Amino acid sequence: MTDKKKKNNLKRWTLTPKEELLCHNLETKKFWLKKVKAQEKTEAEVKKEVKLLPAKWRMLNKITLYPWQKEAVDAWFKDKKGTIKVVTGAGKTILALAIIEKLQKQEKDLHVAIVVPTVVLLNQWYEEIKEKSNLPEDTIGLLGDGHKDRFTEDQKRIIICVLKSAAMKLPNIVGEKLGSKLLLVVDECHRAGAPEMQKIFKIKRKYALGLSATPEREDGEEEDEDIAGL
Repeated sequence: MTDKKKKNNLKRWTLTPKEELLCHNLETKKFWLKKVKAQEKTEAEVKKEVKLLPAKWRMLNKITLYPWQKEAVDAWFKDKKGTIKVVTGAGKTILALAIIEKLQKQEKDLHVAIVVPTVVLLNQWYEEIKEKSNLPEDTIGLLGDGHKDRFTEDQKRIIICVLKSAAMKLPNIVGEKLGSKLLLVVDECHRAGAPEMQKIFKIKRKYALGLSATPEREDGEEEDEDIAGL
């Protein structure tokens, strides 16, 4: 091909400004269509990966209770309410998880509200349940420290609450319907005796468990009637 023919051929395939704009628009459209499809695929995969709540909860995988722990669990089940006094570091959380596991075998639609005094304990309980149970993360909710989870029938069945948030919001979240199948767990319940926290003990619940190393009030006052009623 001569140089003249090559030059004419180049002219023939040169795009006009209008054609260049059209090509640009088409490429842009292809880019965004591809991105939208990728996003839809990702969302579909995420939904698919959401694990359902198991019918049978195992809260203490590979953990065997000591004889005294079994006795404490059995004693609580006589009335399915009450405060268990445990020496600091002896495993209050393990006892509570053992009670939750056994109770869920009897109450298939069990909902659990765990009230703790601090954000540190909120995170500790969350990690303990994730590590020791067969419950997916999506089934464990948080209330307080910026979290605002609520119970859902098909998925979120355990909510761990910071005390102040629980006092303000949990009574309205629970209500009469959920109260008929609720286990209320109050960790370090001696801290919840202050007058402004009395709403905690007005929450509708079918079962109640108090946990404490020192059930007596920290301010030296006698144990509140409401706390004793846990």
